[in-house]
Amino acid sequence: MAKNKNAYSYVIKSFGIILFAFIIYKTNFSKLFEILSDFTIILPLIITVILLVFSYLLKALRWRIICKGYGIEVNKKESFRLFLIGTFLGFTTPGRVGELFRANYLKHNGNTLQNSLATVITDRIVDLSVLLCLSFASVLFLEIKYHFINQLFFIEDNVGYKLIFLGSVLSLFAILILAFRNSSLFKKFKEKLIDFISNFKKINLSFSQLLLITIYTLCSLIIGYGLFYYLAISLDIKIYIIELLAISILVSFIQLLPISILGIGTRDITLIYFFHLNGLSTEMAISLSFLVLFANIAATFPGLILFLSYKKQNLI
Repeated sequence: MAKNKNAYSYVIKSFGIILFAFIIYKTNFSKLFEILSDFTIILPLIITVILLVFSYLLKALRWRIICKGYGIEVNKKESFRLFLIGTFLGFTTPGRVGELFRANYLKHNGNTLQNSLATVITDRIVDLSVLLCLSFASVLFLEIKYHFINQLFFIEDNVGYKLIFLGSVLSLFAILILAFRNSSLFKKFKEKLIDFISNFKKINLSFSQLLLITIYTLCSLIIGYGLFYYLAISLDIKIYIIELLAISILVSFIQLLPISILGIGTRDITLIYFFHLNGLSTEMAISLSFLVLFANIAATFPGLILFLSYKKQNLI
């Protein structure tokens, strides 16, 4: 049973790699190299990495407040350290499940498993709730602007990319349907959800703490999506800011789906599709996707160092 589950997991994760292989096959490498070999993008990359790490600090402070709501005390330095490690592990795992490292640490330091998990899940729910709202607004905006939903079903130009984009959406729904057809899986999910909801009600936050959570969340969002736009203009990508931000939000949502590693393939195909609607090349979309990937990997590098140090101490 475990072997089948692992095999199923690997099949799902390989979906993004297959997408990326298709994209690479269609790419003009000389044009791609010409775009990425411009040394003027180095400074924007460095600034992006630094500000991304700063946004992790803001999120770590938010998580610390949530921990307090569950009666768990974590100092600022430790919360930042744990958040960096969790971000590194989350970034390298489908669906960001690696972020549960923080819960594991709290549990091994005398806190209940329920409360430890609740701090991380609540933290993720805050992000996901905001992202879902922004994604819904982005889809509406992009549909009004491009009528992209209708265009997916009309095969005219860019046949290959349209088919692969549409196939990605249909495959995702098929995977979800197959997963939830397993009654035991659905039952287990339902039980876990009921347990979490009952535990979630135990959180105790003051108005000032809720206000700080809101401020930290908004600031981290502004930094994250602002940097996406900053990297885009550093490549001289001419798309209006509102449109590009809407695309970046949709990309963020798609990256959360557990069908790829590091968003490879899924992020690229989404950017390519919308860039084509703006008359921009595949190579320009891949270049932006690469810079976003590189910046995120570089920003999680401190988490890698801290994780290796933590692992060396035999604490996990």
